Amino acid sequence: MISGWIRIIKQGFWVKEGHEALAISGFTLTFVALSTSQFKLPHYIFPLFPLAAILTARYIRFLMNKQQPWFRTLTIVQFALIHVFIALAVVNDLIFFPTSNPLHWVIDIGLLLVIRIVFLTVRQLDRLLIPTVLAMALFGLTTSLRFYPELLEYRATNKVGKWAVAHEVPDSSLYFMGLYGHGMDFYGERITPSANVYEVADRAVGEYLFVMENVRTKLDSMYAPFYEVEEEWPDYPVTQVNSGFLIPATRDGHVKMTYLLRITDSPTSVEQPLP
Repeated sequence: MISGWIRIIKQGFWVKEGHEALAISGFTLTFVALSTSQFKLPHYIFPLFPLAAILTARYIRFLMNKQQPWFRTLTIVQFALIHVFIALAVVNDLIFFPTSNPLHWVIDIGLLLVIRIVFLTVRQLDRLLIPTVLAMALFGLTTSLRFYPELLEYRATNKVGKWAVAHEVPDSSLYFMGLYGHGMDFYGERITPSANVYEVADRAVGEYLFVMENVRTKLDSMYAPFYEVEEEWPDYPVTQVNSGFLIPATRDGHVKMTYLLRITDSPTSVEQPLP
């Protein structure tokens, strides 16, 4: 990338055929714009992937045609990185979210054997690309079929939205208190209203409150018993995954419990002791 810009500048921005100036400038300018933006979401970077692929392919072709020693080094380094991704897939099925389904292990071991056979039997560009594509397939299957579905089980706002639809809860009968996520509205097919602890007194019997543990404790201190726990779900900010959450033995210390409360009696304030 840097050498490409140096070449373009030295030529006075006159671009010769094959220099991929559009890909270089398109990638660089868009990347800078996204990096300096105050609003960032993971999928914003997707338009850069085709440009990065073009630049990568051009560099690989250059190494293969003119720098064979470096191309061989790249192939070996890539083969080592492939094993890192395969190891992550195995660790996910073995430690993070253990599975007893033998099919997952058949896929993991089978693709690993195929990758090693291909690496030892083919040459040149195929030796670099085919194992990479197979490793991408394995890693993609692991993340889409095992990692993310398991991870989203800890998104309580999605759970409550799905629950509301499954139990045909009217739009005006479900309120959230404190914890909110867009999945609540998306899966719940509604715009979920909010409520605070003081507004609970105005809620009717049969309505539902989605609360976190600290809010439930506050309600218990302010009102006489007025609800039943309909459901409870663990919640974790899935965009901030860390090792403490991924290890099952320490996971409970990183999640917070949420509760779906069904109002069974009219909320009545309890007398608070004088200070």
